[in-house]
Amino acid sequence: MRIAKRDWIIVTRPLAVASWLLLAGTTAAWAQGGPSPVVVARVRQEAVAAGQTYVGTVMPAKTSSVGSAVDGRVVEYPIDIGVRVGKGEPLCKLLTETINLQIAAAEAELRLRTEELRELQNGMRPEEVAMAKARMESAEALNEFAQGRYKRAENLFQERKTLTQEQLEEYLSSSIAAARTLQAARQEFQMMSKGPRDESIAQAQARVDAQAEMVQQLKDQLRKHTMISPFDGYVVAKRTEVGEWVMRSQVVAEVVYMDEVEVEAYVLDTQIDHVRIGMEARVEIAALDQPLYIGQVARVSPQADVKSRTFPVKVRVKNVIREDGPALKAGMLAKLTTHA
Repeated sequence: MRIAKRDWIIVTRPLAVASWLLLAGTTAAWAQGGPSPVVVARVRQEAVAAGQTYVGTVMPAKTSSVGSAVDGRVVEYPIDIGVRVGKGEPLCKLLTETINLQIAAAEAELRLRTEELRELQNGMRPEEVAMAKARMESAEALNEFAQGRYKRAENLFQERKTLTQEQLEEYLSSSIAAARTLQAARQEFQMMSKGPRDESIAQAQARVDAQAEMVQQLKDQLRKHTMISPFDGYVVAKRTEVGEWVMRSQVVAEVVYMDEVEVEAYVLDTQIDHVRIGMEARVEIAALDQPLYIGQVARVSPQADVKSRTFPVKVRVKNVIREDGPALKAGMLAKLTTHA
């Protein structure tokens, strides 16, 4: 029992010394300026989930390689790498003098076809109908005279009174011609009185429609001579220059959408079951002064890389757009942390 007591004294002596020093220090502090301030907070008991951490790379949400739809020579190329462009803003313009001349000629032809159609739709003017009627009445009079002269000549020939066979045939020919002229005059008057046929108007309308389509095709070709940005973004590559000849389908510029970015990481197959679309993800960028961002899992590929057994996962993050460009830039290294 005595040995046990000695052991207890040896073990607890440092504790006693430490307690005495603490009490002495507290007394001294009290003597100098009063007690030290104490902060009190409510203690909460919560379940803390273990996070999964992955290494990823910042990528643009959208990337577009803008190409030319037609052949032509570059006359305007107002962009540069790093410049922000708006949706629909011109990136490159080709020479358009030839296509403009073609459009002008096609539009003139369209105006002609339109006036022809309108003329048919409006019908004949009263003056034109009156003129046709006068020509018909004149033809009737001439026909009546020619027919009467032929009959008289025929009677004389039958009575053998100074009329040859040749003269009789000449009178017959004149009477036939007068009858045909009268028939043509009557048909002309009827056509002008009734107006143009529905078929003629339909044919004229078809010519107008075909020419209008030609004008539209040429204007579409003109629009293709100007390449525009498909969305708001930043130019990251230039593929031509003023004066160069570009071919159809040739890329002239590359534009990326950076208002939102995607952090792409590759998750092992043993961990992919803990990643769900829509779950929150913590994104840390060590290269930035403000390194922490919060995003959401946007896509989880159902196909793994068969060599590494990893699944591509993309986390969508709202970017911060500053005057000098986006804070999150494509290619930055990122650390992702997700919570189940």
